[in-house]
Amino acid sequence: MLNASMSYKDRNKGNNFAEDFFEKYCKDYYIVRLGFDEKNNSIPLFYNINPVLRNMPDYFVYANKKTFICNVKGTANIKQKEVEILPGIVSAYSSKECPLIYAFCFKGSSTPVFKGYQEVIDLYMDKTNKQWNDGKVYRTLSL
Repeated sequence: MLNASMSYKDRNKGNNFAEDFFEKYCKDYYIVRLGFDEKNNSIPLFYNINPVLRNMPDYFVYANKKTFICNVKGTANIKQKEVEILPGIVSAYSSKECPLIYAFCFKGSSTPVFKGYQEVIDLYMDKTNKQWNDGKVYRTLSL
Protein backbone atom coordinates (compact mmCIF):
# COMPACT_ATOMS: atom_id res chain seq x y z
CA MET A 1 0.00 0.00 0.00
CA LEU A 2 1.32 3.44 -0.92
CA ASN A 3 1.60 6.14 1.72
CA ALA A 4 2.86 9.72 1.91
CA SER A 5 6.07 8.80 3.73
CA MET A 6 7.33 6.73 0.79
CA SER A 7 9.95 8.04 -1.64
CA TYR A 8 9.46 7.98 -5.42
CA LYS A 9 11.80 5.00 -5.62
CA ASP A 10 9.84 3.14 -2.90
CA ARG A 11 6.51 3.92 -4.59
CA ASN A 12 7.77 2.34 -7.81
CA LYS A 13 9.35 -0.80 -6.38
CA GLY A 14 7.97 -4.18 -7.14
CA ASN A 15 5.98 -5.55 -10.01
CA ASN A 16 3.81 -3.78 -12.52
CA PHE A 17 0.50 -5.03 -11.14
CA ALA A 18 -1.61 -2.42 -12.94
CA GLU A 19 0.04 -3.02 -16.32
CA ASP A 20 -0.17 -6.80 -15.91
CA PHE A 21 -3.85 -6.51 -14.88
CA PHE A 22 -4.57 -4.25 -17.86
CA GLU A 23 -2.83 -6.54 -20.34
CA LYS A 24 -4.78 -9.56 -19.06
CA TYR A 25 -8.01 -7.55 -19.29
CA CYS A 26 -7.14 -6.66 -22.91
CA LYS A 27 -6.22 -10.21 -23.94
CA ASP A 28 -8.87 -10.20 -26.69
CA TYR A 29 -7.86 -6.77 -28.01
CA TYR A 30 -4.86 -5.49 -29.89
CA ILE A 31 -2.56 -3.48 -27.59
CA VAL A 32 0.94 -2.06 -27.93
CA ARG A 33 3.10 -0.77 -25.07
CA LEU A 34 4.11 2.83 -25.83
CA GLY A 35 5.38 4.71 -22.83
CA PHE A 36 8.28 4.45 -20.45
CA ASP A 37 8.16 1.92 -17.62
CA GLU A 38 9.25 3.73 -14.47
CA LYS A 39 9.72 0.47 -12.60
CA ASN A 40 12.27 -0.81 -15.11
CA ASN A 41 13.57 2.49 -16.41
CA SER A 42 17.32 2.61 -16.81
CA ILE A 43 17.58 5.69 -19.03
CA PRO A 44 20.40 7.94 -17.76
CA LEU A 45 19.16 11.36 -16.67
CA PHE A 46 15.59 10.39 -17.52
CA TYR A 47 14.25 13.59 -15.96
CA ASN A 48 16.10 15.70 -18.55
CA ILE A 49 13.64 14.43 -21.17
CA ASN A 50 10.76 16.77 -22.04
CA PRO A 51 7.90 16.08 -19.57
CA VAL A 52 5.35 15.47 -22.33
CA LEU A 53 7.58 12.76 -23.80
CA ARG A 54 8.39 11.34 -20.34
CA ASN A 55 4.66 11.05 -19.71
CA MET A 56 3.81 9.38 -23.02
CA PRO A 57 0.67 7.25 -22.64
CA ASP A 58 1.29 3.64 -21.67
CA TYR A 59 -0.62 1.81 -24.41
CA PHE A 60 -2.26 1.99 -27.80
CA VAL A 61 -5.50 -0.04 -27.77
CA TYR A 62 -7.64 -1.26 -30.65
CA ALA A 63 -10.90 -2.66 -29.30
CA ASN A 64 -14.33 -3.10 -30.84
CA LYS A 65 -13.28 -1.19 -33.99
CA LYS A 66 -12.19 1.83 -31.91
CA THR A 67 -8.73 3.15 -31.06
CA PHE A 68 -7.47 4.68 -27.82
CA ILE A 69 -4.28 5.68 -26.12
CA CYS A 70 -4.33 4.73 -22.49
CA ASN A 71 -2.60 5.65 -19.26
CA VAL A 72 -2.72 2.79 -16.78
CA LYS A 73 -2.75 3.56 -13.06
CA GLY A 74 -2.57 1.17 -10.13
CA THR A 75 -3.74 3.79 -7.67
CA ALA A 76 -6.28 6.62 -7.51
CA ASN A 77 -3.44 9.06 -6.73
CA ILE A 78 -2.69 11.57 -9.49
CA LYS A 79 0.28 13.91 -9.26
CA GLN A 80 -0.22 17.64 -9.65
CA LYS A 81 2.51 17.75 -12.31
CA GLU A 82 0.64 15.17 -14.42
CA VAL A 83 -2.56 17.20 -14.33
CA GLU A 84 -0.62 20.38 -15.16
CA ILE A 85 0.89 18.84 -18.31
CA LEU A 86 -2.22 16.88 -19.31
CA PRO A 87 -3.25 19.47 -21.94
CA GLY A 88 0.18 19.05 -23.57
CA ILE A 89 -0.11 15.27 -23.42
CA VAL A 90 -3.55 15.44 -25.04
CA SER A 91 -2.30 17.84 -27.71
CA ALA A 92 0.72 15.66 -28.49
CA TYR A 93 -0.82 12.19 -28.38
CA SER A 94 -4.63 12.28 -28.42
CA SER A 95 -7.02 12.78 -31.32
CA LYS A 96 -10.76 12.67 -31.87
CA GLU A 97 -10.37 9.24 -33.47
CA CYS A 98 -7.91 7.97 -30.85
CA PRO A 99 -8.63 9.71 -27.53
CA LEU A 100 -6.62 9.50 -24.32
CA ILE A 101 -8.28 7.46 -21.61
CA TYR A 102 -7.20 6.31 -18.17
CA ALA A 103 -7.53 2.76 -16.88
CA PHE A 104 -7.39 2.53 -13.09
CA CYS A 105 -6.54 -1.05 -12.16
CA PHE A 106 -7.05 -2.07 -8.55
CA LYS A 107 -6.35 -5.31 -6.73
CA GLY A 108 -9.58 -7.13 -5.95
CA SER A 109 -11.38 -5.65 -8.96
CA SER A 110 -12.37 -7.67 -12.01
CA THR A 111 -12.21 -4.79 -14.51
CA PRO A 112 -10.37 -1.49 -14.79
CA VAL A 113 -12.20 1.75 -14.03
CA PHE A 114 -12.06 3.74 -17.28
CA LYS A 115 -12.15 7.55 -17.33
CA GLY A 116 -11.62 10.11 -20.05
CA TYR A 117 -8.83 12.62 -19.48
CA GLN A 118 -11.32 15.45 -18.81
CA GLU A 119 -13.06 13.30 -16.20
CA VAL A 120 -9.68 12.77 -14.52
CA ILE A 121 -9.10 16.54 -14.45
CA ASP A 122 -12.60 17.16 -13.05
CA LEU A 123 -12.16 14.47 -10.37
CA TYR A 124 -8.76 15.94 -9.49
CA MET A 125 -10.24 19.44 -9.09
CA ASP A 126 -12.81 18.09 -6.60
CA LYS A 127 -10.10 16.94 -4.17
CA THR A 128 -7.50 18.63 -1.97
CA ASN A 129 -3.73 18.41 -2.11
CA LYS A 130 -1.68 15.79 -0.32
CA GLN A 131 2.09 15.54 -0.40
CA TRP A 132 4.61 12.69 -0.64
CA ASN A 133 7.65 13.02 1.64
CA ASP A 134 9.73 14.00 -1.40
CA GLY A 135 7.53 17.09 -1.87
CA LYS A 136 5.49 15.79 -4.81
CA VAL A 137 1.90 17.04 -4.60
CA TYR A 138 -0.92 14.67 -5.50
CA ARG A 139 -4.64 14.18 -4.98
CA THR A 140 -6.60 10.97 -4.49
CA LEU A 141 -9.49 10.71 -6.94
CA SER A 142 -12.88 9.32 -5.92
CA LEU A 143 -13.37 6.43 -8.32
